Amino acid sequence: MGAPAPRLLLLGGAICLLALAVVLAALHGAADGDVAFRSPAELDPRFWAAWATGLIAALLSCWVWVLKPRDLAVRLYALSGLATLTFCFARLAAAERALAIYRAWLGDAQCRRRMRFLALS
Repeated sequence: MGAPAPRLLLLGGAICLLALAVVLAALHGAADGDVAFRSPAELDPRFWAAWATGLIAALLSCWVWVLKPRDLAVRLYALSGLATLTFCFARLAAAERALAIYRAWLGDAQCRRRMRFLALS
């Protein structure tokens, strides 16, 4: 795999599959078995912003690394892109867990009101 194109397809595909798995996990239905999957519109816009930030950072750093894999500066840039992907996806998991805890504690309607208040503040 000396040519850049196969490396880019392999790494980019792996990153995209990971991002798709994160979205599917977030869209998975509630624990009470109400629905199998939620609508993408039900997810917080901050979820989509963090998800897109992590995905774009990882894909860009992967692309730069594929072009010059032996350069130390490029390796560090690729590492920073993967770190961005990691903390963005970790932020998503924490946000979804907090939303589930709020729903269990407050009930669904009151949770929506509180989340709207928190988004405004």
